[in-house]
Amino acid sequence: MSSTLHRSTPARGDGRSGRALTASLAGVLTAVLAFTVAPPALATDLGSDPGATETVAPEPTTPDAPSTPVTPPAPTPTPTSTPAPPQPVAPAVTPTPTPTPTAPPATTTVKGWDGSRTVRIGFAAGRRFTVTPALGRTLHVQRFDGKTWTTIQTLTAGTGTTAELVARPPAAKTGATIRYRLAIPATSTGKALTSAEWVVTYRKHATSVSGWPRATTHVPYGRTASRTVTIQAGRSVQLQRLVGSTWTTLSTSTVPSSGQLAVTTPVITSASTYAYRLRIAPTDTHEVRMSAAWTIVPSGPVMPPQRYNGEVRNVVGTWGGFSNGHIPTSTLCTPAWAASHHKVRCDANAALTELNAAYRNRFGTNLVVTSTYRTYAQQVALKKQKPTLAATPGTSNHGWGLAADLGGGVQVWGSPQHNWMRANANKYGWFHPAWAQYDGSLPEPWHWEYAGAVASGRADQSKALAMQLVRTQPWNSETQRGCLSTLWQATSGWSYTKAVGQRRGIPQTDMVRAFGPSWTSSATATAFRQNPKTQIEWGLRDITQRRGNACAALSTYRAKGTY
Repeated sequence: MSSTLHRSTPARGDGRSGRALTASLAGVLTAVLAFTVAPPALATDLGSDPGATETVAPEPTTPDAPSTPVTPPAPTPTPTSTPAPPQPVAPAVTPTPTPTPTAPPATTTVKGWDGSRTVRIGFAAGRRFTVTPALGRTLHVQRFDGKTWTTIQTLTAGTGTTAELVARPPAAKTGATIRYRLAIPATSTGKALTSAEWVVTYRKHATSVSGWPRATTHVPYGRTASRTVTIQAGRSVQLQRLVGSTWTTLSTSTVPSSGQLAVTTPVITSASTYAYRLRIAPTDTHEVRMSAAWTIVPSGPVMPPQRYNGEVRNVVGTWGGFSNGHIPTSTLCTPAWAASHHKVRCDANAALTELNAAYRNRFGTNLVVTSTYRTYAQQVALKKQKPTLAATPGTSNHGWGLAADLGGGVQVWGSPQHNWMRANANKYGWFHPAWAQYDGSLPEPWHWEYAGAVASGRADQSKALAMQLVRTQPWNSETQRGCLSTLWQATSGWSYTKAVGQRRGIPQTDMVRAFGPSWTSSATATAFRQNPKTQIEWGLRDITQRRGNACAALSTYRAKGTY
């Protein structure tokens, strides 16, 4: 279907044409409004036919006739659409922030750590230092044990950029040099670090010694010099002598629990001057100590040393049941070359006779005997004459028949005769006592005493002593003395140092039976082993108590091998 659109141009002043145009415009406006409110679902393509035209009917030209309004076309109903099903709502996604670039870990620095220090044993060595960056980091204090580094302390730094810390390694108990370092692990803010070393030397305590002389001391020939020093108990002390340019150790001692140690220098045997010192050996806690040098200068006459110069009372004295100064002269013996009034105990006389023979062989003359046994009355009289020289009556060894005063040159310090006696008298059981020597409490170069086997070490002198002591036993007789001589010759050869198993001395005493199982640490047992007189007296009492006499003891020994 085609339509023709006729468009007429109304004449100017034509009222009907204006009204028609107004009505037409009103209809177009209404349609536009309707389309705006409810647009058509589909648009009509009017241009699909090229030949189509639009015809517009002209308004009626009849004058005065009312115009018929043009009714606008009804709006095209809007089709109702079916609602689409609901679509699932995706969860909200938090947007990932863009990472902020971070700085690389800083180089770790430590200040105030390395270096060295010396402290005393028992004191802790603290070290103050700073670390950067800190920020709560962990630091390990490590100690080198010779092979590996061991962590001994862990520290935590503060939260600031730089922190100050203090390391406190434990105190050392022994002297040593110890190396420490810091091991700092890496973190996001700081790199790992192994610090330089801090070296601590733990110094030992100083060793003190007092009582050792510094000045020069003059000591007579043949004598020693002694000092008591105070040193820490338990320390090992060496006595050293300077020989040329070298200090040579002469002896080593341990300081007793009292802390007091008696040190004795060697006997002066020549004109040489010696310097002595003490070397206190180091311990884990105390340093080595060298004392000052003590110079010893020989003085007085040159005299050789003696093997023995002790006291005779406890080794051969008090015998036969007699008291000092009351010994019957009939039990004493006179030296064959001396005046008849000179008497000594018979065993001492036998030894003096041997000594005189050796002296005569050396000097071509006998010993000059000036005084021997003194009765108690003679001792009292002498004390009145020489109150400062004579011994108290009843205490002199002259009163035991065990002392002799000699002349002929022996009475002169340093003379050939005196020095010969000092060098040889001990071989025969005679000696010059300490109190009578050049620097003794009562110098008497002429006074000599008899100590028997203790001075000489001779078994025959122990036997001679036993023959004197047997006089105290109820079975004393010539026959019994013979049995005793045979018995102890068989058991020990009369040697007071004889040792077989747990048996000791001249009588071969069973030390466990006599002194108990701890006899090796018994002072009484020790004195017994060192003293022939004590051994003989104990053996004689044992024979009397167990066998009755020496001959019965000898028979038992021959039958059983013990008595």
